[in-house]
Amino acid sequence: MMRSFACRFLLILLYVGVAPLRAEPSAADFATAIVKLDAVIAPGARTLPALGSERSGSAVVIDASGLLLTVGYLVLEAEQVLITFADGTTAEAEIIVNDIATGLALLRTDLPAGTSSIVLGDSTRLAVDQDVVVLQHGGTGTAHVATVVSARDFSGSWEYHLDRAFYTVPATRSFSGAALINRDAELVGIGSLLLSDVYSRSDSRSASGNLFIPVEHLRKHFGQLLTGNTTAQNRPWLGVTLNETLPDLEIVRVAEDSPAATAGLQADDAIIALNDVRVYKMADFYKALWNAGVAGDTFELLIARDRNLRQIEVISADRERWFR
Repeated sequence: MMRSFACRFLLILLYVGVAPLRAEPSAADFATAIVKLDAVIAPGARTLPALGSERSGSAVVIDASGLLLTVGYLVLEAEQVLITFADGTTAEAEIIVNDIATGLALLRTDLPAGTSSIVLGDSTRLAVDQDVVVLQHGGTGTAHVATVVSARDFSGSWEYHLDRAFYTVPATRSFSGAALINRDAELVGIGSLLLSDVYSRSDSRSASGNLFIPVEHLRKHFGQLLTGNTTAQNRPWLGVTLNETLPDLEIVRVAEDSPAATAGLQADDAIIALNDVRVYKMADFYKALWNAGVAGDTFELLIARDRNLRQIEVISADRERWFR
């Protein structure tokens, strides 16, 4: 399967004629639809220590009006976003929305003549063991074939959760904003992370790989996101970075000026329960938090500190307002 699909797709990229997929694309088409993105982050931004002041990656042109899709952390708290096209020309991009719930960002820019776009595919139909092409900015020479080894949930330590994400091998280190393209030459995912192991705990195999955010998260809320409204509006946020140290959740870091810091939570505290609901994993904690109320609501945490149990009340906040 992998070899035949690899040949089929890469032959398209190399201008060798094959049976059409939807409308037979050329190498130039795919190369111009993946653009380079450079972001300059505002001074004093909250994300400077973790993500840096200058960020680079890829973005994907998804329609002829100049709509771009990329991974959100590249442009989080950016004061300028510069797009470099395949012909070497540059243009500034406007951030329409940075949706911290999904991890996707929509931008808009002026496209030079000859720039194509990639159609959004139905990422719900992409299954485990299917082969895909990963394509980043820089032309078709960056393309490589990968395999989806898992399609399952993902919980990030920074109060982030996806019910479904794609895990692929082999790994690519130029993953940020890269396009995940299916056998019908459609965009089905956006590159987000490099992971040391992409297999689930129940799988005996182990390999480094990448995590891609499915475009179904965009398709589901497309109208809302186009208006600049995120899917995380009014979602309660505490400001903790977590680590799963079963049976408890360990707080690794507390964000400056966050609700957690105001409440007196500290690194090395272990979260036992939220509003009397026992939590063991990050996914349990996030879902309990997000389902229990909105930003501004007060939540009661049972924590363990120095082997002593404590009840701490935390007044949540809207994370988007915390960013500068």
